[in-house]
Amino acid sequence: MTFLVAEGSPEAVRSIEYSMRMCWPRCRVVTAGSAEELLNNFAETPLDAVVLDAHIGPNDGFNLCRRLRETLMCRSSWFRPSQGRMT
Repeated sequence: MTFLVAEGSPEAVRSIEYSMRMCWPRCRVVTAGSAEELLNNFAETPLDAVVLDAHIGPNDGFNLCRRLRETLMCRSSWFRPSQGRMT
């Protein structure tokens, strides 16, 4: 299982990564400290899940999430976004 953790705080990244490795010892954790790094890793790395800081700069994390969902919908015909709306 491969996770992408996008978080601006190095301390928070270490804490999240530690928690993930405790739950899933064989997991791979890819980290991103900025929106640009997130988008690059997302494009280049096959991922199972993304943990996204809602305040990651310089872009709003919610807009980044929408962008990632749009990218997934274009990549795969099996991906179906939830019926709920993000506000």
